[in-house]
Amino acid sequence: MIGDTGVQDSQRTTERQKISPIKNKYQGQFNPKTVLKGLKNREISQKWRAKGERKWTENLLMLKRFSKMIKSSGKMTKDLTVDLTNPDAFTSKVLFQLFGSIKTLACLESLSIDLSHCSMIDEKTVEILCQGLKRLGSLKNLSLNFHRCWCLNDKALVHLSQVLKKLVSLQRIYMNFNTCQQFTDQGLLILSQGLRKLSSLQNVALDFWSCSRLTNEAFKDLNKGLKRCESLKSLDIGFACCDKLDNKVFGIIGDGLGSLESLKMNLTGSLFSDGALRYFNQGLKNIGPLKNLSFNFLR
Repeated sequence: MIGDTGVQDSQRTTERQKISPIKNKYQGQFNPKTVLKGLKNREISQKWRAKGERKWTENLLMLKRFSKMIKSSGKMTKDLTVDLTNPDAFTSKVLFQLFGSIKTLACLESLSIDLSHCSMIDEKTVEILCQGLKRLGSLKNLSLNFHRCWCLNDKALVHLSQVLKKLVSLQRIYMNFNTCQQFTDQGLLILSQGLRKLSSLQNVALDFWSCSRLTNEAFKDLNKGLKRCESLKSLDIGFACCDKLDNKVFGIIGDGLGSLESLKMNLTGSLFSDGALRYFNQGLKNIGPLKNLSFNFLR
């Protein structure tokens, strides 16, 4: 009887492990109290990545613990990098929890969030993200990757524009909107209204690859907004596969940016003719003393 009971207990233990393998595997790890012990009044850097080889439940649990760590670290965190490129790893509820915890990092200076290939990201998710961002008054560097976030539309750009107006300390910004095909000229006009408020902005990198609804007017409005950024030194802009653009866009981008030192364009060469150079030469007359000029022609 004793032997049978031992066998039954062993079988039950095995069954419990099958039901909740994540709890057994990660129990006690990622404990904020352990990680932050002895780090009082010291700057720390946080980094977390969703690994594709993990099951989505594993990523889910680890992300929840990472959110708790963010809240616990408080004023000590200066640099935060979060890679969420696994499209099936998360629910909106968990992302809301993560983005909500970001607002506790009042002294954060550098933030990078990669949401590429997360097809469920929509304007509501971006709104929650921006509610966290608007509390980061000390933020100097911001990187947001929305590559292949199909559901994003102009409403998402409205939220981003509103939060940019509050991040007055920003010096560097990178935003990747590759294949966000619902964006229109009106959306870029709204985004430019947020960028124009950033007087300390020095480096801007924006990628609109395959945003097929955008026309020359969109980049004209964007350039007008950047003109108000008097400290702007570097502009990296991508508009490959934007089929509604023509040669005139070369005379628009960079026009009037008197302090610009570096200009890089990523484009699809087949969309333009030799006449593009004529427009670009006209625009050069109103660009600052360029030290670096780069054209990357994509097929």
